[in-house]
Amino acid sequence: MFGFSLNKLLLTTAIILAIWYGFKWVGRLDRARKKKALKDQGGEPEIRTAEAESLVKCPVCGTYVSPGGAESCGREDCPY
Repeated sequence: MFGFSLNKLLLTTAIILAIWYGFKWVGRLDRARKKKALKDQGGEPEIRTAEAESLVKCPVCGTYVSPGGAESCGREDCPY
């Protein structure tokens, strides 16, 4: 009754694969729909890249901080 047979294993595998590929297909359709909607609205979105900022090591506590926006860490001898 609850034994494993080749037919049950093949059927279970086929069901899992059908669900897997179904989700992939729906995902592709959704991406294509979103891409078409963006194209209809005026083009691709801008890709923004953040600029890297060099950090400086605090001579007192040794943590790395941004030179422009550093704040005091609360220690009396903190230079920031």
